[in-house]
Amino acid sequence: ALAVGLKYRFGYDDSLDVFGVHLVAGLVGTLLIGLLATDGGLLYGGNVNLLVVQALIALVAVALSGAVTLVIALALKATMGWRISEDAEVGGIDLAVHREGAYE
Repeated sequence: ALAVGLKYRFGYDDSLDVFGVHLVAGLVGTLLIGLLATDGGLLYGGNVNLLVVQALIALVAVALSGAVTLVIALALKATMGWRISEDAEVGGIDLAVHREGAYE
């Protein structure tokens, strides 16, 4: 819940809370495996190796998904753009893009 609130603090556009729910929770869960695992974790297993492996896995996953997302985003920007006009946004995207109203 704290991570979801970061979008208001830093002012980035995340209407589906993807950053707070998926990225932060995924990283925390991945790192906690290396910290709390009873077989090889840092706290209960007394070994830092699993934590290091989990951190490397997290970094590779973030880098790979970031690269793929960048390619998709640039393709979308080149073909249809990232945003609609301000008039269409204020008037309602349902009418501007879909030509029907979602709410009466």
